[in-house]
Amino acid sequence: MVKAESLPGSPVVVRGRGWPAGQEVVIYLHAPGGDLPALNALKDEAARTKANENGAFDASLNLPETWQGLPQVGLVAYTADGVLGAQATLNVPAAIAPASSPEVPSALSAEPQVLVSVRPSLRVQPVEAALGAQIVVSGEGWKPGDEIMISLVEPGGDLGEAPPFARALADEQGMFSTTIALPDDPKWAAYTELILLAHSIDWTTRGVTPLRLARPTPTYTPFLPTVATPTTTP
Repeated sequence: MVKAESLPGSPVVVRGRGWPAGQEVVIYLHAPGGDLPALNALKDEAARTKANENGAFDASLNLPETWQGLPQVGLVAYTADGVLGAQATLNVPAAIAPASSPEVPSALSAEPQVLVSVRPSLRVQPVEAALGAQIVVSGEGWKPGDEIMISLVEPGGDLGEAPPFARALADEQGMFSTTIALPDDPKWAAYTELILLAHSIDWTTRGVTPLRLARPTPTYTPFLPTVATPTTTP
Protein backbone atom coordinates (compact mmCIF):
# COMPACT_ATOMS: atom_id res chain seq x y z
CA MET A 1 0.00 0.00 0.00
CA VAL A 2 1.37 3.42 -0.99
CA LYS A 3 0.56 6.67 0.77
CA ALA A 4 0.60 10.22 -0.66
CA GLU A 5 -0.88 13.56 0.40
CA SER A 6 -3.37 15.96 -1.16
CA LEU A 7 -5.76 18.80 -0.38
CA PRO A 8 -9.46 18.32 -1.18
CA GLY A 9 -10.11 19.63 -4.67
CA SER A 10 -6.46 19.21 -5.67
CA PRO A 11 -5.57 17.26 -8.82
CA VAL A 12 -4.55 13.72 -7.92
CA VAL A 13 -2.74 11.29 -10.20
CA VAL A 14 -3.59 7.62 -9.75
CA ARG A 15 -0.99 5.36 -11.34
CA GLY A 16 -1.30 1.66 -11.95
CA ARG A 17 1.35 -0.94 -12.73
CA GLY A 18 1.03 -4.66 -13.34
CA TRP A 19 -2.55 -4.63 -14.72
CA PRO A 20 -3.82 -6.69 -17.67
CA ALA A 21 -2.91 -4.95 -20.94
CA GLY A 22 -5.84 -3.11 -22.52
CA GLN A 23 -8.15 -3.78 -19.57
CA GLU A 24 -10.51 -1.03 -18.37
CA VAL A 25 -9.86 -0.02 -14.76
CA VAL A 26 -12.38 1.76 -12.52
CA ILE A 27 -11.15 3.86 -9.57
CA TYR A 28 -13.27 4.38 -6.47
CA LEU A 29 -13.01 6.49 -3.30
CA HIS A 30 -13.48 4.50 -0.11
CA ALA A 31 -12.79 4.61 3.62
CA PRO A 32 -9.11 3.72 4.09
CA GLY A 33 -7.64 0.81 6.00
CA GLY A 34 -8.36 -2.87 6.21
CA ASP A 35 -8.41 -5.46 3.50
CA LEU A 36 -9.29 -4.75 -0.10
CA PRO A 37 -13.04 -4.03 -0.13
CA ALA A 38 -15.33 -6.09 -2.35
CA LEU A 39 -16.41 -4.48 -5.60
CA ASN A 40 -20.09 -4.46 -4.59
CA ALA A 41 -19.17 -2.40 -1.50
CA LEU A 42 -17.78 0.46 -3.60
CA LYS A 43 -20.22 3.23 -4.52
CA ASP A 44 -18.16 6.41 -5.10
CA GLU A 45 -16.67 6.04 -8.59
CA ALA A 46 -13.97 8.68 -9.21
CA ALA A 47 -12.46 7.83 -12.61
CA ARG A 48 -12.20 5.28 -15.40
CA THR A 49 -9.11 4.53 -17.43
CA LYS A 50 -7.49 1.74 -19.46
CA ALA A 51 -4.19 -0.05 -18.96
CA ASN A 52 -1.76 0.29 -21.87
CA GLU A 53 0.09 -2.55 -23.59
CA ASN A 54 2.56 -2.65 -20.67
CA GLY A 55 -0.19 -2.99 -18.08
CA ALA A 56 0.26 0.59 -16.81
CA PHE A 57 -2.14 3.53 -16.51
CA ASP A 58 -2.15 7.15 -15.33
CA ALA A 59 -5.52 8.67 -14.40
CA SER A 60 -6.18 12.18 -13.07
CA LEU A 61 -9.04 13.02 -10.74
CA ASN A 62 -10.06 15.84 -8.42
CA LEU A 63 -10.67 14.89 -4.79
CA PRO A 64 -14.22 16.09 -3.98
CA GLU A 65 -14.79 18.56 -1.16
CA THR A 66 -17.05 15.99 0.53
CA TRP A 67 -13.91 14.12 1.64
CA GLN A 68 -12.47 17.19 3.38
CA GLY A 69 -13.41 16.05 6.89
CA LEU A 70 -11.42 12.81 6.66
CA PRO A 71 -7.69 12.62 7.47
CA GLN A 72 -7.27 9.88 4.87
CA VAL A 73 -9.03 8.59 1.77
CA GLY A 74 -8.77 5.14 0.30
CA LEU A 75 -8.42 4.78 -3.45
CA VAL A 76 -9.46 1.40 -4.79
CA ALA A 77 -8.95 0.27 -8.38
CA TYR A 78 -10.69 -2.71 -9.95
CA THR A 79 -10.72 -4.11 -13.43
CA ALA A 80 -14.12 -3.54 -14.98
CA ASP A 81 -14.90 -7.25 -14.69
CA GLY A 82 -14.10 -7.17 -10.96
CA VAL A 83 -11.44 -9.88 -11.19
CA LEU A 84 -8.37 -7.86 -10.09
CA GLY A 85 -8.18 -5.05 -7.54
CA ALA A 86 -5.68 -2.99 -5.55
CA GLN A 87 -5.80 -0.06 -3.15
CA ALA A 88 -3.73 2.88 -1.91
CA THR A 89 -4.13 5.53 0.80
CA LEU A 90 -4.20 9.29 0.28
CA ASN A 91 -3.53 11.58 3.26
CA VAL A 92 -5.77 14.69 3.43
CA PRO A 93 -4.31 17.11 6.02
CA ALA A 94 -5.66 20.62 6.54
CA ALA A 95 -2.79 22.32 4.71
CA ILE A 96 0.25 20.78 3.11
CA ALA A 97 2.67 21.28 0.28
CA PRO A 98 2.12 19.15 -2.84
CA ALA A 99 3.66 15.70 -2.63
CA SER A 100 6.21 14.61 -5.20
CA SER A 101 5.40 11.69 -7.45
CA PRO A 102 6.35 8.31 -5.98
CA GLU A 103 8.89 6.23 -7.84
CA VAL A 104 7.38 3.77 -10.25
CA PRO A 105 9.01 0.31 -10.24
CA SER A 106 11.07 -0.34 -13.35
CA ALA A 107 9.84 -3.94 -13.50
CA LEU A 108 6.18 -4.88 -13.39
CA SER A 109 5.16 -6.59 -10.18
CA ALA A 110 3.31 -9.87 -10.01
CA GLU A 111 0.33 -8.15 -8.35
CA PRO A 112 -1.41 -5.02 -9.67
CA GLN A 113 -0.42 -1.81 -7.90
CA VAL A 114 -2.03 1.58 -7.34
CA LEU A 115 0.15 4.63 -6.67
CA VAL A 116 -1.12 8.15 -5.99
CA SER A 117 0.52 11.55 -6.19
CA VAL A 118 -0.41 15.22 -6.47
CA ARG A 119 0.08 16.96 -9.80
CA PRO A 120 0.07 20.76 -9.71
CA SER A 121 -2.42 22.28 -12.13
CA LEU A 122 -1.40 24.63 -14.94
CA ARG A 123 -3.70 26.74 -17.13
CA VAL A 124 -3.25 29.26 -19.91
CA GLN A 125 -5.71 31.84 -21.20
CA PRO A 126 -6.45 32.22 -24.00
CA VAL A 127 -5.72 28.66 -25.12
CA GLU A 128 -4.84 29.98 -28.58
CA ALA A 129 -2.61 32.99 -29.13
CA ALA A 130 -0.23 34.41 -31.69
CA LEU A 131 3.49 34.79 -31.05
CA GLY A 132 4.11 38.13 -29.39
CA ALA A 133 0.62 38.22 -27.86
CA GLN A 134 -0.07 38.38 -24.13
CA ILE A 135 -1.30 35.32 -22.23
CA VAL A 136 -2.23 34.64 -18.60
CA VAL A 137 -0.53 31.62 -17.02
CA SER A 138 -1.94 30.41 -13.69
CA GLY A 139 -1.70 27.37 -11.46
CA GLU A 140 -2.80 25.71 -8.21
CA GLY A 141 -1.33 23.01 -6.01
CA TRP A 142 2.25 24.32 -6.13
CA LYS A 143 4.56 24.54 -3.15
CA PRO A 144 3.89 27.84 -1.34
CA GLY A 145 6.67 30.38 -1.93
CA ASP A 146 8.25 28.44 -4.80
CA GLU A 147 9.67 30.36 -7.72
CA ILE A 148 8.25 28.90 -10.93
CA MET A 149 10.02 28.92 -14.27
CA ILE A 150 7.91 29.10 -17.45
CA SER A 151 9.14 27.76 -20.80
CA LEU A 152 7.92 26.86 -24.28
CA VAL A 153 8.72 23.50 -25.85
CA GLU A 154 7.94 22.16 -29.32
CA PRO A 155 5.98 18.88 -29.42
CA GLY A 156 8.38 16.00 -28.79
CA GLY A 157 11.08 18.36 -27.50
CA ASP A 158 13.21 17.82 -24.39
CA LEU A 159 11.49 19.50 -21.44
CA GLY A 160 14.74 19.63 -19.48
CA GLU A 161 16.51 21.64 -22.17
CA ALA A 162 13.88 24.39 -22.55
CA PRO A 163 15.14 27.79 -21.34
CA PRO A 164 12.65 29.82 -19.27
CA PHE A 165 11.25 33.04 -20.72
CA ALA A 166 9.22 34.10 -17.66
CA ARG A 167 8.94 33.51 -13.91
CA ALA A 168 6.18 33.51 -11.30
CA LEU A 169 5.93 33.10 -7.53
CA ALA A 170 3.47 30.78 -5.78
CA ASP A 171 1.61 32.43 -2.90
CA GLU A 172 0.95 30.95 0.53
CA GLN A 173 -1.92 28.92 -0.92
CA GLY A 174 0.28 27.42 -3.64
CA MET A 175 -1.39 29.51 -6.37
CA PHE A 176 0.04 31.89 -8.96
CA SER A 177 -1.14 33.97 -11.91
CA THR A 178 1.00 36.06 -14.21
CA THR A 179 0.51 37.91 -17.51
CA ILE A 180 3.35 37.46 -19.97
CA ALA A 181 4.08 38.06 -23.63
CA LEU A 182 4.89 35.06 -25.82
CA PRO A 183 8.36 35.27 -27.36
CA ASP A 184 8.06 36.30 -31.02
CA ASP A 185 10.71 33.81 -32.09
CA PRO A 186 10.83 32.77 -35.77
CA LYS A 187 11.76 29.19 -34.77
CA TRP A 188 8.16 28.66 -33.56
CA ALA A 189 6.57 29.99 -36.75
CA ALA A 190 6.15 26.56 -38.38
CA TYR A 191 4.25 25.06 -35.42
CA THR A 192 0.51 25.01 -34.84
CA GLU A 193 0.86 24.02 -31.16
CA LEU A 194 3.50 24.32 -28.45
CA ILE A 195 3.82 22.93 -24.93
CA LEU A 196 3.78 25.43 -22.09
CA LEU A 197 5.98 24.11 -19.28
CA ALA A 198 6.13 25.37 -15.68
CA HIS A 199 8.45 23.93 -13.04
CA SER A 200 10.00 24.78 -9.72
CA ILE A 201 13.70 25.65 -9.74
CA ASP A 202 14.60 22.25 -8.29
CA TRP A 203 12.19 20.43 -10.65
CA THR A 204 10.38 18.71 -7.74
CA THR A 205 7.07 19.98 -9.15
CA ARG A 206 6.15 20.69 -12.74
CA GLY A 207 3.15 20.94 -15.04
CA VAL A 208 2.49 21.19 -18.76
CA THR A 209 -0.43 22.40 -20.86
CA PRO A 210 -0.87 22.78 -24.63
CA LEU A 211 -0.93 26.18 -26.30
CA ARG A 212 -2.31 26.52 -29.81
CA LEU A 213 -0.58 29.07 -32.01
CA ALA A 214 -2.85 31.45 -33.88
CA ARG A 215 -1.71 32.63 -37.26
CA PRO A 216 -1.54 36.40 -37.62
CA THR A 217 -4.19 37.80 -39.93
CA PRO A 218 -2.50 38.99 -43.10
CA THR A 219 -2.99 42.62 -43.91
CA TYR A 220 -4.83 43.22 -47.17
CA THR A 221 -3.90 46.11 -49.38
CA PRO A 222 -6.54 46.62 -52.04
CA PHE A 223 -5.28 46.96 -55.59
CA LEU A 224 -6.32 50.25 -57.07
CA PRO A 225 -5.90 50.36 -60.84
CA THR A 226 -4.42 53.51 -62.20
CA VAL A 227 -6.26 55.42 -64.87
CA ALA A 228 -4.17 57.09 -67.46
CA THR A 229 -5.03 60.72 -68.11
CA PRO A 230 -5.67 61.22 -71.80
CA THR A 231 -3.42 63.69 -73.48
CA THR A 232 -4.24 65.80 -76.50
CA THR A 233 -1.85 66.44 -79.28
CA PRO A 234 -1.68 70.13 -80.14
